[in-house]
Amino acid sequence: MTDQSDKLGGKAKEVTGKLTGDDEMESEGRTQRSTEEGKEKFEEASGKAKGMVEGAKDKLKD
Repeated sequence: MTDQSDKLGGKAKEVTGKLTGDDEMESEGRTQRSTEEGKEKFEEASGKAKGMVEGAKDKLKD
């Protein structure tokens, strides 16, 4: 599954759990969705950090 589909699947589990009163399913869905959101934020921060390192390297070359 892709990150987006995992996030949507987590949301679906969360909502289904709420509607059916299944606290375990709701919690599992919330955890799955939160994990994917955390991965997205980490990848975004990692990309920014790499860009900053490359920028610093370029400045040192000049």
